[in-house]
Amino acid sequence: MHFTIQEKEKLLIYLSGEVAKKRLKKGIKLNYPESVSLISNYIMDYARSGENIYNILKYSKNILTYDQVMDGVPELIEKIQIEATFPDGTKLVTIHNPIKGKSKIIPGEYKLKKNNIYFFSERKKIFRKIFNSGDRVIQIGSHFNFYKVNKFLKFNRKGTKGYKLNIPSGTCIRIYPKKNKIVELVEIGGEKKIYGY
Repeated sequence: MHFTIQEKEKLLIYLSGEVAKKRLKKGIKLNYPESVSLISNYIMDYARSGENIYNILKYSKNILTYDQVMDGVPELIEKIQIEATFPDGTKLVTIHNPIKGKSKIIPGEYKLKKNNIYFFSERKKIFRKIFNSGDRVIQIGSHFNFYKVNKFLKFNRKGTKGYKLNIPSGTCIRIYPKKNKIVELVEIGGEKKIYGY
């Protein structure tokens, strides 16, 4: 017996949906792929049984509730689209937000403090006035040992060993030719070991 690619996909959905049903009966909260498989399984069965599209859309909203799935799953499943086989042929069925309820934890959600967040508040900081004596822009990364920056940058290097720019990790500053810039430096943390110098 030979199956088309679409038929194989439908069999996989059916199989994974049956696995999800068994886990649900055991009281196991379903994850994202299990939830999608289970809902898709029911939609395919409804369609094959001859239910009209309007009833399927209504039934699909009551297949799972938020307390039957893991936190974050309802928010992840914004839409399910499945090509279902009806008695009069195949149709694309689209279900929006099939799981009712709101999770305690939403994937990708940020929970920020209302107070300001300060970088390296407990570390020593110093300021230096820098002059770019060169003829091109000089860029300095956030974690570069400031004592060893480009020789065309003129400033008082004394006391800057073991210090870096006090800027967010992965960012940088640019100093343009023949321009001054005042920078804030912060003491390097951790074991304070600087290699290569």
